[in-house]
Amino acid sequence: MSQYKFGCTKCGQCCKQPGFVLFDDAEQARAAAFLNQDLAAFREAFLVELEEGWAIEVPEGQVCPFLLDDACTIQPVKPKQCRTYPFWPEVSRNWKTWLNEAAHCPGIGQGRAYSESERRALEEDAESTDENY
Repeated sequence: MSQYKFGCTKCGQCCKQPGFVLFDDAEQARAAAFLNQDLAAFREAFLVELEEGWAIEVPEGQVCPFLLDDACTIQPVKPKQCRTYPFWPEVSRNWKTWLNEAAHCPGIGQGRAYSESERRALEEDAESTDENY
């Protein structure tokens, strides 16, 4: 059985990939409070409304607006989608996609090995992100 090893290198590469980062209502409230903004101002400054809910959009060639000097400026309150990376089901349920993701994440293959049950729990936690909308 292949070992899923991961240790965050704090390189910020995951924050430089295009796509959407979903924020459920509680995550929006925590991030807004952390930034000393009201919810409306936070949404106006950072989020777009999608069918699935509210999200940050990271266009191709840009970075997450919360990334500064390869560090997350909202680290203590970052959303579940960020906290569970790279243990997203579409990445870690298949060994080949896990290895392919290493091209974007130097932490894959580093650090400690995650047990099958730990990996599944993280995948389920990541999967529940979409259920919050």
